[in-house]
Amino acid sequence: VAEGVLRLYILQDKRLDRATLIGKLLQLDDAPSQPELEGIIDTCKDVFVSAARGGLTAADFETSLQGEQVEEALASAYLAVWRRQESKIHEEMSRRSFWGTRLKRLSWRVDITTKSRHIDDLNEPCALVEFELSSSSSLSSSPSTAHTSSADETSSKERVLRFEMDRHTLAEMQAQCSRISALIESA
Repeated sequence: VAEGVLRLYILQDKRLDRATLIGKLLQLDDAPSQPELEGIIDTCKDVFVSAARGGLTAADFETSLQGEQVEEALASAYLAVWRRQESKIHEEMSRRSFWGTRLKRLSWRVDITTKSRHIDDLNEPCALVEFELSSSSSLSSSPSTAHTSSADETSSKERVLRFEMDRHTLAEMQAQCSRISALIESA
């Protein structure tokens, strides 16, 4: 139950829906009735959603389960699933929480200027840079649209930004990136 609930509600596995999960679980020999099973799924979902939104590590999750006084067998099952999927859970929650445009791909090359209005610019190297940007809506979908998103919708949200950088512009950019990196490291 726990693995299926986590895949459905947290990892948003598109191959799984609630009806399929319930159908598979009802086929088990010791399966409870459908209303009981739906209650178990909802409880499990609440536990996992709360932990995922809180960004809990396995140790934090274990402490949280003890604080909520969840049955030991149930807590053990939840924790086993959480430990197996922890990196995927955190990656998915991070992906969903990002609201802006994201750098999807960076490519570049260095060329030599062969034509210019100014003779001083000839034979100077310049970097040709290309950023492929993707909006957050093309990277994630809400739970209600997870199963209906089309490839056309996602590709229309991507943009490509191309520009040239000479030595001076590149040095300025490196200085700004170093400042950003220092601020992030100190936070």
